[in-house]
Amino acid sequence: MNVKSTRGMSLVEIIVAVGIFGIVSVVLSTAFVEMMKSQKNVENRDRANDFATSFGRMLYNDGTCSSLFCNPNGAGACQNTFILPAKGSPEELELKTNMPGINAPELKAGVEVDRGIAIRSLTIEDSGMAPQPVLVGTATYNKVNVRVTLVLDLLNMQNGAGAGTQAGAPNDGVVGTVAPRFYDLPMYIDPGTRQIIGCKVEMTTQDSCALLGAEVDPVTGLCKPQQQCMMFGHYITSVCDTPRTTSCPPPVPNAISRKLACPVGSIASQTGKFVNSWTESCGKKCSFRVTNTQEYFICLRCTQ
Repeated sequence: MNVKSTRGMSLVEIIVAVGIFGIVSVVLSTAFVEMMKSQKNVENRDRANDFATSFGRMLYNDGTCSSLFCNPNGAGACQNTFILPAKGSPEELELKTNMPGINAPELKAGVEVDRGIAIRSLTIEDSGMAPQPVLVGTATYNKVNVRVTLVLDLLNMQNGAGAGTQAGAPNDGVVGTVAPRFYDLPMYIDPGTRQIIGCKVEMTTQDSCALLGAEVDPVTGLCKPQQQCMMFGHYITSVCDTPRTTSCPPPVPNAISRKLACPVGSIASQTGKFVNSWTESCGKKCSFRVTNTQEYFICLRCTQ
Protein backbone atom coordinates (compact mmCIF):
# COMPACT_ATOMS: atom_id res chain seq x y z
CA MET A 1 0.00 0.00 0.00
CA ASN A 2 1.42 3.38 -1.07
CA VAL A 3 1.14 6.35 1.27
CA LYS A 4 1.23 9.82 -0.29
CA SER A 5 1.91 12.92 1.75
CA THR A 6 -0.45 15.81 1.24
CA ARG A 7 1.38 18.15 3.60
CA GLY A 8 1.76 21.65 2.14
CA MET A 9 4.85 23.92 2.34
CA SER A 10 5.76 25.15 5.77
CA LEU A 11 6.09 28.83 6.56
CA VAL A 12 9.88 28.55 6.57
CA GLU A 13 9.89 26.88 3.16
CA ILE A 14 7.64 29.59 1.76
CA ILE A 15 9.91 32.34 3.13
CA VAL A 16 13.00 30.63 1.64
CA ALA A 17 11.28 30.20 -1.75
CA VAL A 18 10.16 33.82 -1.81
CA GLY A 19 13.67 34.95 -0.87
CA ILE A 20 15.26 32.90 -3.65
CA PHE A 21 12.72 34.25 -6.16
CA GLY A 22 13.44 37.80 -5.00
CA ILE A 23 17.20 37.37 -5.38
CA VAL A 24 16.79 35.90 -8.87
CA SER A 25 14.47 38.77 -9.85
CA VAL A 26 16.98 41.39 -8.64
CA VAL A 27 19.83 39.71 -10.52
CA LEU A 28 17.79 39.47 -13.73
CA SER A 29 16.60 43.07 -13.38
CA THR A 30 20.14 44.35 -12.79
CA ALA A 31 21.45 42.36 -15.76
CA PHE A 32 18.68 43.77 -17.98
CA VAL A 33 19.40 47.36 -16.89
CA GLU A 34 23.13 46.92 -17.52
CA MET A 35 22.41 45.40 -20.93
CA MET A 36 20.24 48.38 -21.87
CA LYS A 37 22.92 50.81 -20.65
CA SER A 38 25.52 48.98 -22.72
CA GLN A 39 23.29 49.10 -25.79
CA LYS A 40 22.71 52.85 -25.36
CA ASN A 41 26.44 53.38 -24.91
CA VAL A 42 27.14 51.58 -28.20
CA GLU A 43 24.44 53.61 -29.96
CA ASN A 44 25.87 56.86 -28.59
CA ARG A 45 29.38 55.91 -29.69
CA ASP A 46 28.08 55.14 -33.18
CA ARG A 47 26.40 58.56 -33.33
CA ALA A 48 29.58 60.19 -32.05
CA ASN A 49 31.65 58.49 -34.77
CA ASP A 50 29.11 59.55 -37.40
CA PHE A 51 29.28 63.16 -36.23
CA ALA A 52 33.12 63.16 -36.15
CA THR A 53 33.19 61.74 -39.69
CA SER A 54 30.72 64.36 -40.97
CA PHE A 55 32.69 67.12 -39.29
CA GLY A 56 35.87 65.81 -40.95
CA ARG A 57 34.19 65.93 -44.37
CA MET A 58 33.46 69.61 -43.79
CA LEU A 59 37.06 70.35 -42.89
CA TYR A 60 38.54 68.42 -45.80
CA ASN A 61 36.53 70.36 -48.36
CA ASP A 62 37.91 73.76 -49.36
CA GLY A 63 34.50 75.41 -49.70
CA THR A 64 32.90 74.29 -46.45
CA CYS A 65 36.14 74.57 -44.48
CA SER A 66 36.79 78.13 -45.66
CA SER A 67 33.18 79.07 -44.89
CA LEU A 68 33.81 78.01 -41.28
CA PHE A 69 36.96 80.08 -40.87
CA CYS A 70 37.00 82.83 -43.47
CA ASN A 71 36.90 83.47 -47.22
CA PRO A 72 40.22 83.12 -49.10
CA ASN A 73 39.01 85.35 -51.95
CA GLY A 74 37.99 88.19 -49.67
CA ALA A 75 34.38 88.15 -50.93
CA GLY A 76 32.55 89.63 -47.96
CA ALA A 77 33.45 89.72 -44.29
CA CYS A 78 34.84 86.66 -42.52
CA GLN A 79 32.14 84.77 -40.67
CA ASN A 80 34.69 83.62 -38.08
CA THR A 81 38.01 85.36 -37.44
CA PHE A 82 40.84 83.37 -35.86
CA ILE A 83 44.47 83.95 -35.03
CA LEU A 84 46.33 80.66 -35.41
CA PRO A 85 47.96 79.72 -32.07
CA ALA A 86 51.43 78.20 -31.96
CA LYS A 87 52.17 74.48 -31.67
CA GLY A 88 51.67 73.25 -28.10
CA SER A 89 49.26 76.09 -27.23
CA PRO A 90 45.87 74.92 -28.55
CA GLU A 91 42.94 77.32 -28.25
CA GLU A 92 39.23 76.57 -28.11
CA LEU A 93 37.23 77.10 -31.29
CA GLU A 94 33.73 78.51 -31.65
CA LEU A 95 32.52 77.80 -35.19
CA LYS A 96 29.26 79.18 -36.57
CA THR A 97 27.77 76.55 -38.85
CA ASN A 98 24.64 75.41 -40.66
CA MET A 99 25.80 71.79 -40.71
CA PRO A 100 22.81 69.48 -41.45
CA GLY A 101 21.56 67.57 -38.42
CA ILE A 102 23.02 70.01 -35.88
CA ASN A 103 20.50 72.07 -33.94
CA ALA A 104 23.15 74.30 -32.32
CA PRO A 105 23.99 77.57 -34.12
CA GLU A 106 27.70 77.04 -33.42
CA LEU A 107 30.13 74.29 -32.52
CA LYS A 108 32.04 74.80 -29.28
CA ALA A 109 32.77 73.13 -25.95
CA GLY A 110 29.59 72.23 -24.04
CA VAL A 111 27.26 72.17 -27.06
CA GLU A 112 25.12 69.04 -27.46
CA VAL A 113 25.27 68.14 -31.15
CA ASP A 114 23.02 65.06 -31.07
CA ARG A 115 21.04 63.05 -28.54
CA GLY A 116 23.58 61.72 -26.06
CA ILE A 117 26.54 63.50 -27.73
CA ALA A 118 28.16 66.75 -26.57
CA ILE A 119 31.43 68.51 -27.43
CA ARG A 120 33.94 68.33 -24.58
CA SER A 121 36.56 70.36 -26.45
CA LEU A 122 37.21 71.69 -29.96
CA THR A 123 40.69 73.17 -30.35
CA ILE A 124 43.05 74.44 -33.04
CA GLU A 125 46.82 74.86 -33.17
CA ASP A 126 49.74 75.09 -35.58
CA SER A 127 51.16 71.63 -36.35
CA GLY A 128 54.67 73.08 -36.22
CA MET A 129 55.67 72.33 -39.83
CA ALA A 130 57.57 74.96 -41.81
CA PRO A 131 55.22 77.41 -43.60
CA GLN A 132 55.19 77.62 -47.40
CA PRO A 133 54.77 81.10 -49.00
CA VAL A 134 52.03 81.09 -51.67
CA LEU A 135 50.55 83.77 -53.92
CA VAL A 136 46.74 84.07 -53.82
CA GLY A 137 45.66 86.68 -56.35
CA THR A 138 47.94 89.60 -55.57
CA ALA A 139 48.47 88.75 -51.89
CA THR A 140 51.15 86.50 -50.42
CA TYR A 141 50.12 84.18 -47.60
CA ASN A 142 51.78 81.38 -45.67
CA LYS A 143 50.43 77.89 -46.29
CA VAL A 144 50.68 76.00 -42.98
CA ASN A 145 49.47 72.65 -41.67
CA VAL A 146 46.89 73.15 -38.92
CA ARG A 147 45.60 70.60 -36.42
CA VAL A 148 41.97 70.66 -35.25
CA THR A 149 41.17 68.33 -32.34
CA LEU A 150 37.64 67.22 -31.46
CA VAL A 151 36.72 65.42 -28.20
CA LEU A 152 33.14 64.25 -27.64
CA ASP A 153 31.34 63.31 -24.41
CA LEU A 154 28.72 60.56 -24.10
CA LEU A 155 25.70 61.58 -22.03
CA ASN A 156 23.49 59.32 -19.90
CA MET A 157 20.09 60.05 -21.44
CA GLN A 158 16.90 59.83 -19.38
CA ASN A 159 14.04 57.55 -20.38
CA GLY A 160 10.33 58.16 -20.19
CA ALA A 161 8.19 61.19 -20.94
CA GLY A 162 10.09 64.20 -22.19
CA ALA A 163 13.24 62.23 -23.03
CA GLY A 164 12.95 62.97 -26.74
CA THR A 165 15.29 61.82 -29.48
CA GLN A 166 17.17 65.02 -30.32
CA ALA A 167 19.88 67.15 -28.76
CA GLY A 168 18.70 69.02 -25.69
CA ALA A 169 16.75 66.11 -24.19
CA PRO A 170 17.07 65.58 -20.39
CA ASN A 171 20.23 63.74 -19.32
CA ASP A 172 22.02 62.67 -16.15
CA GLY A 173 25.47 63.92 -17.08
CA VAL A 174 28.58 62.53 -18.75
CA VAL A 175 29.15 58.76 -18.66
CA GLY A 176 32.08 58.48 -21.05
CA THR A 177 34.39 60.25 -23.48
CA VAL A 178 35.21 59.26 -27.06
CA ALA A 179 38.88 59.10 -28.11
CA PRO A 180 40.06 62.43 -29.60
CA ARG A 181 39.74 62.94 -33.35
CA PHE A 182 42.60 64.79 -35.03
CA TYR A 183 42.15 66.64 -38.33
CA ASP A 184 45.33 67.88 -40.03
CA LEU A 185 44.72 70.25 -42.92
CA PRO A 186 46.57 73.00 -44.80
CA MET A 187 45.37 76.58 -44.35
CA TYR A 188 46.33 80.03 -45.57
CA ILE A 189 47.36 82.50 -42.87
CA ASP A 190 48.48 86.11 -42.98
CA PRO A 191 52.28 86.04 -42.44
CA GLY A 192 52.17 89.15 -40.26
CA THR A 193 49.09 88.71 -38.08
CA ARG A 194 48.73 84.89 -38.34
CA GLN A 195 45.03 85.40 -39.05
CA ILE A 196 43.47 82.41 -40.82
CA ILE A 197 42.43 83.42 -44.33
CA GLY A 198 40.99 80.14 -45.58
CA CYS A 199 41.56 76.42 -46.18
CA LYS A 200 43.61 74.84 -48.94
CA VAL A 201 42.93 71.11 -48.85
CA GLU A 202 42.28 70.46 -52.53
CA MET A 203 44.91 70.84 -55.24
CA THR A 204 44.55 73.42 -58.01
CA THR A 205 46.12 73.47 -61.47
CA GLN A 206 48.84 75.72 -60.05
CA ASP A 207 49.58 73.15 -57.33
CA SER A 208 49.77 70.28 -59.82
CA CYS A 209 52.01 72.32 -62.08
CA ALA A 210 54.33 73.15 -59.18
CA LEU A 211 54.68 69.44 -58.39
CA LEU A 212 56.33 69.06 -61.79
CA GLY A 213 58.77 71.84 -61.02
CA ALA A 214 56.94 74.14 -63.43
CA GLU A 215 54.77 77.24 -63.22
CA VAL A 216 51.49 78.42 -64.69
CA ASP A 217 51.86 81.02 -67.45
CA PRO A 218 49.70 83.98 -66.32
CA VAL A 219 48.78 84.79 -69.95
CA THR A 220 47.99 81.38 -71.44
CA GLY A 221 47.16 79.54 -68.20
CA LEU A 222 49.32 76.64 -69.38
CA CYS A 223 51.84 74.74 -67.26
CA LYS A 224 55.24 76.00 -68.37
CA PRO A 225 58.42 74.07 -67.46
CA GLN A 226 61.25 76.00 -65.90
CA GLN A 227 64.81 75.71 -67.12
CA GLN A 228 66.32 73.87 -64.18
CA CYS A 229 65.08 72.19 -61.04
CA MET A 230 67.03 70.40 -58.36
CA MET A 231 65.49 67.98 -55.88
CA PHE A 232 66.59 68.16 -52.25
CA GLY A 233 65.02 64.98 -50.92
CA HIS A 234 61.54 64.35 -49.60
CA TYR A 235 59.67 63.84 -46.32
CA ILE A 236 56.46 62.12 -45.20
CA THR A 237 54.11 63.23 -42.44
CA SER A 238 52.09 60.57 -40.63
CA VAL A 239 49.26 61.25 -38.17
CA CYS A 240 46.81 58.86 -36.48
CA ASP A 241 43.48 60.14 -35.15
CA THR A 242 43.87 58.48 -31.73
CA PRO A 243 46.93 58.50 -29.43
CA ARG A 244 46.01 55.04 -28.06
CA THR A 245 47.29 53.17 -31.10
CA THR A 246 50.73 51.54 -30.96
CA SER A 247 50.93 50.76 -34.67
CA CYS A 248 50.82 54.23 -36.22
CA PRO A 249 53.45 54.46 -39.00
CA PRO A 250 56.16 56.95 -38.00
CA PRO A 251 56.82 60.10 -40.06
CA VAL A 252 59.86 60.14 -42.35
CA PRO A 253 62.07 63.27 -42.05
CA ASN A 254 64.02 64.80 -44.92
CA ALA A 255 67.42 63.14 -45.19
CA ILE A 256 69.18 66.50 -45.67
CA SER A 257 67.41 68.75 -43.12
CA ARG A 258 66.63 65.82 -40.79
CA LYS A 259 63.28 67.51 -40.16
CA LEU A 260 59.73 67.32 -41.46
CA ALA A 261 60.60 70.32 -43.60
CA CYS A 262 62.66 71.09 -46.67
CA PRO A 263 66.28 72.31 -46.53
CA VAL A 264 66.77 76.07 -46.63
CA GLY A 265 66.39 77.39 -50.16
CA SER A 266 64.03 74.68 -51.41
CA ILE A 267 60.24 74.61 -51.44
CA ALA A 268 57.94 71.78 -50.32
CA SER A 269 55.52 70.45 -52.93
CA GLN A 270 52.90 67.91 -51.89
CA THR A 271 52.94 64.89 -54.21
CA GLY A 272 50.27 62.75 -52.63
CA LYS A 273 48.09 61.85 -49.69
CA PHE A 274 47.21 58.38 -48.38
CA VAL A 275 44.49 57.63 -45.82
CA ASN A 276 44.21 54.17 -44.26
CA SER A 277 41.91 52.83 -41.50
CA TRP A 278 41.96 49.75 -39.34
CA THR A 279 40.50 48.39 -36.07
CA GLU A 280 42.62 47.64 -32.99
CA SER A 281 41.71 45.62 -29.91
CA CYS A 282 41.88 47.19 -26.44
CA GLY A 283 40.79 44.15 -24.43
CA LYS A 284 37.85 41.80 -24.10
CA LYS A 285 34.86 43.16 -26.03
CA CYS A 286 36.78 46.38 -26.62
CA SER A 287 38.05 47.80 -29.90
CA PHE A 288 38.62 51.18 -31.50
CA ARG A 289 39.01 52.52 -35.01
CA VAL A 290 42.27 54.11 -36.16
CA THR A 291 42.66 56.34 -39.21
CA ASN A 292 46.16 57.14 -40.43
CA THR A 293 46.83 60.04 -42.79
CA GLN A 294 50.15 60.24 -44.62
CA GLU A 295 51.18 63.18 -46.81
CA TYR A 296 54.15 63.04 -49.18
CA PHE A 297 56.31 66.05 -50.01
CA ILE A 298 59.30 66.60 -52.32
CA CYS A 299 61.73 69.50 -51.94
CA LEU A 300 62.53 71.47 -55.11
CA ARG A 301 64.68 74.45 -55.99
CA CYS A 302 63.91 75.74 -59.46
CA THR A 303 65.48 78.53 -61.51
CA GLN A 304 64.50 80.16 -64.78
